[in-house]
Amino acid sequence: MDLYKPTLDGFEIKLLEIDDKFQQSVTAHEFIFSDGAYLINTGNRARKIKFKALFFGTQYQSHFDFLGSIYDTTKLHTLVHPKYGESQGYIEASNPKHNDTQNYVEIDIDYTEHGIKTSQLLSIKAIEQDIT
Repeated sequence: MDLYKPTLDGFEIKLLEIDDKFQQSVTAHEFIFSDGAYLINTGNRARKIKFKALFFGTQYQSHFDFLGSIYDTTKLHTLVHPKYGESQGYIEASNPKHNDTQNYVEIDIDYTEHGIKTSQLLSIKAIEQDIT
């Protein structure tokens, strides 16, 4: 069950599937003549979200405006994820697949979340002060 109604830039979208990638950023320091590595967890990487947006039937015509909106490379896009809520980010790739005889289009979208949380920013500032 979805907690939020999925939208992208204000366009209501029907989702066929959604794939979230949460990944740690781990730095490995390896030393000559030594087994293993010294690992440092440097936090989370940017969350990547891949999904398929569907437009069909009476919504089919609105996909043209939707494509115009997501091809605007100068702005941050606002995605409301059905489970995690609102985030801002950039669309790295999109791939529309049309079936005009059925008034149906499936659009694969690769979205990357933008920004860092305030707590992370404060940690970075503290590290910078320790270095200088």
